[in-house]
Amino acid sequence: MRKGWEKAFYFRQVLWVHSARDASHRMLVVSNESGKFELHTYDARTGFTRQMTNRRNGTIFGSISPDGNFIYYIDERQGSEHGHFFRIPFAGGEAVDITPDLPVYYSYNVSSSDNGDRVVFTASIGETSKVYLISLGQEKTQCVYSSSHVVSEAVISGDGQYTCIAELKETSHDMLVIDNTTGGITRSSIQNVWGTITPCLFSSDASNSRILCLTNIYGSYSPAFFHVSTGKMEKVNIGQPGDIFVLDWNQKNTMLTVCAVDQVEQKLFTYNISTERVRRIGPRYGSFDLFFGSVAHLADGSMLLKWQSFESPARIIKLKAPLYTRTTYVYGTQSTFPDMQKDRDFQSEWCVSSDGTKVHTWVARPKGAKKKYPFIIDIHGGPHGIVNDEYLPRVRAWLDHGFGYCAVNYRGSISFGEDFERKIYRNPGHWEVEDVVATRNHLVKKGWTNPDSVVLFGWSWGGYVALLALGKYPALWKGAFAGTPITDCIMQYEDGSAFFKAFDRELFGGTPDEVLRRYVRSSPVTYVDSIQAPILIIYGKNDTRCPPRQIIHFKQVMEKAGKQLSVRSFSSGHVGGFADTKMRVYHFSLALKFALDITQKKTPRSNPRRTFKRRRR
Repeated sequence: MRKGWEKAFYFRQVLWVHSARDASHRMLVVSNESGKFELHTYDARTGFTRQMTNRRNGTIFGSISPDGNFIYYIDERQGSEHGHFFRIPFAGGEAVDITPDLPVYYSYNVSSSDNGDRVVFTASIGETSKVYLISLGQEKTQCVYSSSHVVSEAVISGDGQYTCIAELKETSHDMLVIDNTTGGITRSSIQNVWGTITPCLFSSDASNSRILCLTNIYGSYSPAFFHVSTGKMEKVNIGQPGDIFVLDWNQKNTMLTVCAVDQVEQKLFTYNISTERVRRIGPRYGSFDLFFGSVAHLADGSMLLKWQSFESPARIIKLKAPLYTRTTYVYGTQSTFPDMQKDRDFQSEWCVSSDGTKVHTWVARPKGAKKKYPFIIDIHGGPHGIVNDEYLPRVRAWLDHGFGYCAVNYRGSISFGEDFERKIYRNPGHWEVEDVVATRNHLVKKGWTNPDSVVLFGWSWGGYVALLALGKYPALWKGAFAGTPITDCIMQYEDGSAFFKAFDRELFGGTPDEVLRRYVRSSPVTYVDSIQAPILIIYGKNDTRCPPRQIIHFKQVMEKAGKQLSVRSFSSGHVGGFADTKMRVYHFSLALKFALDITQKKTPRSNPRRTFKRRRR
């Protein structure tokens, strides 16, 4: 029998949706209907749905062909996120390995030509990023490009003739268009820019050789067109503040569907490319899917897309044409949690960090609360993530067990401007910790919690920041839970894949050999002697994003220093603890018990000895 708080995790939810470009009523839906997040097909015409994958560690990444006839997914090993792409018919059938002769690789998305004969994808293998072209009819695999730099997802033109990628370097970004027949490459360099460029879709108009992209080289995220003939990038000016994410390009109607995210508030718009008309559509609260290809267009003009809010689990809704303001439920749970608003205060708060920057937080407490509660500060992953008005089942669990809850959108989070997002570069961890400290001080100043009753909670980058905060500000915390964290930035780099090594070089401004001091000062292991509060770490034995060697090393250093540390492992990878709901609930129950234990009794403090010397490995 599931406990009350556990039920919130098991409600049918939609993680992501992808629509077939030329058969938009066919959709790939990532749903936890089976108890794990797996790939499902959904036909909006008939309402028919089918579970397509059933893997031990769940499946959260997949692609659908433009004609809606095939689904692609990585069949990886033990949650390592390294494997081969398999193809399976939309109607069901045998899954076929499309790259049987390649070594295992890290990738998560494919792009298919209109007729499905050609497929391209970017993969990390060893120390390099490679772009592969698969000619399915000929059973032929070609590596059409290789690089040691960060390479974007690859997209293929509708006729299969060309592939486009963006190659991101330290001071310039290159847009590459590859002729899939001759192998010729047209390279256009964009100098002196920071940020990313992600090609999304080739124009279907042969006379207009442009490619829709999402980029933040102009400061905030926005759609832009790359013109192949001139090599120039043209920003699409929607006229809205914040980061503008492009969800869909309906070329028949020359219309973009975009979501503006401005300081955690999301607004959905259509933008007519020909007339430049902008119209707001959809719900006036909650949040949407921010990925390209996540909107489906039906024959009656209506649109399908993902939506969720604090009290409403993520589901697919229908926006009825022509105004797109009337919404109906289509796929997912119809349940809502009105008591989350009736019995709890969930409010948007701002605090001021050490350098005067305003930092956004979400705070949840029992409505009308008079007394002080122990508080959880939830630190999101990323670092370039964000906590929106979204469904988080763990919030209810914390509140039901007598905690206050706070989620912080620290420096590095999107939607607060380029300076806010860029601040963490060359000094990872520092400003994230400063913002978490400011959040804690704000909660205490408000009288919502006692100074010695704040527990940190985070997964991935959030777990990393939690551990770093315990070492840099040891007297402020009751304890910390860190799921799949980074503990040693040097070991993290050494054991990482080509994709993540390239990301670290950009984040730190070089390799550990080139900028050693930055890696040392950003590593939680550097501050072990200062840590006073207890820690619980959970990690995946097959994690390739935050590899386990550094966590085992951190455990050894902590034990040698006589610190309070519990470490639990699971036989999966970085996302395995999320994809499997049963495992996710179990991990949360460990975090919950840990937080209850340390806040309901006085915890002995370790004797701090402050040192910043690099420890031997």
